[in-house]
Amino acid sequence: MATTGISARAVGDGSVEVTVQAGEPLQRLVRYAVAEHLSGIEYLAGIPGTVGAAPVQNTRLRPADRRHPDRAGWLLQQCGHHPGQRLAPGVYCSTRRTLTLVARDGATATAFATALRTLASQVMRQTGIRLRPEPVMVGYHM
Repeated sequence: MATTGISARAVGDGSVEVTVQAGEPLQRLVRYAVAEHLSGIEYLAGIPGTVGAAPVQNTRLRPADRRHPDRAGWLLQQCGHHPGQRLAPGVYCSTRRTLTLVARDGATATAFATALRTLASQVMRQTGIRLRPEPVMVGYHM
């Protein structure tokens, strides 16, 4: 993605709202947060990719919870999805893992939300298991 940039503003009670463009490298965001003494994102250090793609890569999971993304990926494959598959305009399954979604040219928040809803509804319909997307989308309702 060609969109990059990080901005921050105080929102009261000591909180800071950080706005990051989807194409910003995740590691640059982590370095920014550390330099600005902002906590809560440092656990993302070492995870490759961009801010737009990283939230749907299950980066919020701790090592003990690794079995959950593995199961979710297996469920997606059982429903016919595969690495490299196009899910929505600009949104694809990673070429390595079905569960990891990646952004390419033309990806939008709407396209990501559509892809996530579609994947979750297909798994629910075919297996009865409810998948819940992990990214928290601020200002966007799925």
